[in-house]
Amino acid sequence: MTYLQENKDRVKAYIITHGHDDNMGSLSYALKAAPAPVYCSNVTCSMIKDNFRRYKENPKVDFHIVDSSGKAIIADRKFKFFSTSHSVAQSFACPGPRG
Repeated sequence: MTYLQENKDRVKAYIITHGHDDNMGSLSYALKAAPAPVYCSNVTCSMIKDNFRRYKENPKVDFHIVDSSGKAIIADRKFKFFSTSHSVAQSFACPGPRG
């Protein structure tokens, strides 16, 4: 988290590809260290909100729901998502941004 705190002005978004704890478990801490919008699927968004409720955390989150085969522009960069096979519905992957 130290890196995030020291570079919070560089953090433009968090892309959460699926709702497993290894992917979203520390999100509330990351958001406290470096607030930024969260891009995720509808299912993952629901799981994140459930986690926050369960651990009595209430960070302010600017959720952006993305389709697992959709696109987004984040910090003037184009991102294209694609569906993956995974044990969590609506999982996706995201290659690096394009200019």
